[in-house]
Order: sequence, then C-alpha cells, then structure tokens
Amino acid sequence: MSKHEVLSNLELLKMSLSEPKKKNDHCFDCLKTNGIEWASVSYGIVLCIDCALLHKSELSPNISRIKSLTMPYWSYEEAMLMAIGGNNN
Repeated sequence: MSKHEVLSNLELLKMSLSEPKKKNDHCFDCLKTNGIEWASVSYGIVLCIDCALLHKSELSPNISRIKSLTMPYWSYEEAMLMAIGGNNN
C-alpha cells in the first residue's frame, strides 16, 4: 500500500466518523462518550476499550473484527465499511 493510498483511506475514515448523522460520538454498545478509540469494522460501529475487549474475547474476528481508530493503516475496504456503517445504522 502506497503512502498516498494510506492517507486517502485515513481521510475517508475520518470523514465518515465525523458525520453527525452517523452518531459515532459514543460507544455503540454501552453509550459511553469518552475513550472511543476502537471500531468493529464488520459492523461499521465505534466502541470504547471495554466493549472492544468484549468483542475480541466473546466474538470471533469473523463476526466482529476489532481495529484501533488510531492505527495508521486502514485498507480502502475497511474505511468503506466504516463509511457505510455507523452507530446510527
């Protein structure tokens, strides 16, 4: 993946997460508003660390693939899943 592709994927991710209609300002599972630094790429939702750990321990990656929102490498497909998803969908 080139540096340009990484930047455009991150830009797509940031744009989709900041859309107010997506309701990505809180954890999808517990509704906490602080510490939202994780995502279930499978569902296009954002999670707090506690709920992300539950997803990782209770669900297989085939059901809920957890990824850090601060991680610099997001593929185009992962960024698109987040753009299509959102806590409000």
